[in-house]
Amino acid sequence: MAFCRAAFFYISGPINEIAGMIDLLFYTGILLILAFLSRRISNRVGKNWLSRGLTTAASFCLLFATFIFWATPSINLPLPSGTHTVGLSHWVINTDRTEPFTLNPSDKRKLHIKVWYPTADVSNIDFLHYRPAPKLAAYASPNMAPVHAALIGSIGPLSFLEPRLKKALAEAKLSTYAGPAPLKTNEKFPVLLFSHGHRAHLDFFSTTMQDLASHGYIVIGINHSYEVPHSIMPTGETFSRTDHIMEHSAASDAQTYQSYEKQLATLTNNINNITSNGGFEANKERFAQAYNAIIDTPQDLTYDLPIRVADMLSTIQFMEHAAKQASASALLKMMDLSKVGAFGMSFGGPTSAEFCRQYGKCIAAANIDGKNWGDMLRAPLDVPMLWIAGTYTQGERFDVPYTLENWQASAFRVLVPGATHQAFTDVPFLSPLLDVAVLEFPYNFMPRGHREDIHRVTNGALVALFDHYAKDKAFNLNMLETALEGVIVEEYTAKINPAPLD
Repeated sequence: MAFCRAAFFYISGPINEIAGMIDLLFYTGILLILAFLSRRISNRVGKNWLSRGLTTAASFCLLFATFIFWATPSINLPLPSGTHTVGLSHWVINTDRTEPFTLNPSDKRKLHIKVWYPTADVSNIDFLHYRPAPKLAAYASPNMAPVHAALIGSIGPLSFLEPRLKKALAEAKLSTYAGPAPLKTNEKFPVLLFSHGHRAHLDFFSTTMQDLASHGYIVIGINHSYEVPHSIMPTGETFSRTDHIMEHSAASDAQTYQSYEKQLATLTNNINNITSNGGFEANKERFAQAYNAIIDTPQDLTYDLPIRVADMLSTIQFMEHAAKQASASALLKMMDLSKVGAFGMSFGGPTSAEFCRQYGKCIAAANIDGKNWGDMLRAPLDVPMLWIAGTYTQGERFDVPYTLENWQASAFRVLVPGATHQAFTDVPFLSPLLDVAVLEFPYNFMPRGHREDIHRVTNGALVALFDHYAKDKAFNLNMLETALEGVIVEEYTAKINPAPLD
């Protein structure tokens, strides 16, 4: 097997970088010929062990090549479900905030954002008379494709697939056009801000961004600099996460930081024991004490949350300021900044909720499979809130009933059957193997189209939420229950006189 792997890289590596990898089926044919010749040679010398050994080696190589071919096909991403054609622009925002992740106190924080927006229907444009010719946006920019390949390759035993993943990511296209002029209209479109997951990257949520934009929204995705393990600005500037700085920022030294991590693990175990022994209602007071202790523990998440929220505030404040200028672009003039919503996935969920608390003008917020965190657990929010998660969380997500004790607006929860955490991202669409890498067996054995169903239900719930609060459309999440068998929809009424959770 080691020989097969070495031979695969020796042959495919240079070809992949220079002229593209020859189809693995060609190698399969070569291996079968070698297996046949080995039998002929063995008969001549009268050594059956040679025939068996070479045949076995050829069979292993055949299986290995077939596996690689299956695991790294061309990437086919889901299409947007709305009626608008979508454009995508990359922006860099220079803030006046001190950069907390570098040791140079004069460094100012920069943000890479992506803006998805309605554009004209370019499908019938005569490309010969259009300069520049419209082209589909790349899923990952050329300099980020190898970074993403390495990141995905770190999930389970996938590192040997990096060359093929890099090639597939570099060739993958969104159903979105790169940088065209926005739609020529007097209509203004609501603005939605998105925050990605902890240590994730904005690119892995691209299909949800383009889907919402196709329904008549301007969607602004924020790539949180340095909080992402590695990111490259459109300008070519590179930001890499530096954990030693993180340690000294959250605590006086690495040893203290590590003790915080142990403390967090102990507190989390305490919460799990409380909720499994009689549930939340029976242990509400003990739960509140344990959860407040977690919030007060200075470690990775509690340190990053205010930085992320400040990133969202910097972004919307930049848009508000730029839109007032006489030189405001057509895209800025399309933004209806009186209707701003926020949503996020994983740690981006509580980031978005806390942004709505501080910004104060949010029409609604959504949390996709993220635990609640920060001050939203201690003081009530008056923003309509949607939680989307897998059904496996129904008995485990202790923070939802805790949060709802103080919620002062309508709240909704959509539970999707068989969905893992990564099922709410684009990652399962990038390789079939990534459906099983997390070893979530209920999800692994779902029908092949289940990942598309999860994507469709998630986006449908988001559109329903923001259509209702931004466009005054009828709100009916129950339709999701018929869209996918097993979906659970829950609705909670606002607390009129909430009691503080201390």
